[in-house]
Amino acid sequence: MTEVWYKFISTLEQFYVQLGTEATAAYLARKSLALTGALLLLAAGWLVARRLSAVTVRVLRKRRVELTLTLFIGGVVKALVWAFAAYLAAAVMDIPVSPIVAAVGGGAFGLTLALQGTISNYGAGVVLVLTRPFRVGDTISVAGCSGVVVALRISVTELSTAEGERTYIPNKKIIGEVVVNSFPNKLVDGKITIPNTYDPAPVIRLITNAITDHAGVTASPPPTVGVDQFLPAALVIGYRFWLPTARYVELRYAVNLAIYQAVKNLRADQPFLTP
Repeated sequence: MTEVWYKFISTLEQFYVQLGTEATAAYLARKSLALTGALLLLAAGWLVARRLSAVTVRVLRKRRVELTLTLFIGGVVKALVWAFAAYLAAAVMDIPVSPIVAAVGGGAFGLTLALQGTISNYGAGVVLVLTRPFRVGDTISVAGCSGVVVALRISVTELSTAEGERTYIPNKKIIGEVVVNSFPNKLVDGKITIPNTYDPAPVIRLITNAITDHAGVTASPPPTVGVDQFLPAALVIGYRFWLPTARYVELRYAVNLAIYQAVKNLRADQPFLTP
């Protein structure tokens, strides 16, 4: 143990002796200046990256580019400027960049294998942001889920259902799937059964009036009402109309009640049959 300690002290003495030489002092002075320059470059790069990213976001928002795409482009600009500043700082410090790039590439390859699912989500998010098959506020049905798009992030898409629930869909589940986009509205497809002794024309007229007169039903496209099926002893009247997705359940129940009240007294002795 004592021998190891003496060796350590001897090494420190040699180091201090070397520090006292002029060559070593000049070397340390150069390295200090290089380190100071590299730190200044990193600080300037960070400031320029923030500023340039903010300007990019502001210009894109003035041009009314979608918010998600705007933020994504702003983040890419910031990352590129920061990476360039880091490259210049490494050059000032005489740090060889090629081994670092090779190491980063190897690490990125291993990380890609370990995080395939996460990276797939990010890649799919970039595709969704660039192609924009839907936007925030649209009503979509995809991967067995349906709701209003609340947020389109790089990794997940957030939906709000008519019941107020939040659904988070990984973006890789959306790419390659059939996406139905009904924009801010959602379709109501209903049916009502009446005896075949009824004249369907008055029933269709009453149902149409009950739908169009109800507040909240969208005027365009207009509701569609007609004979949907012929049964042995009955007729099936179908009706289709659009409601705002945010109030879908509430308005759907209210309109169905209005339809019931409109047709229930057509023939008091032959009440209609519900589905």
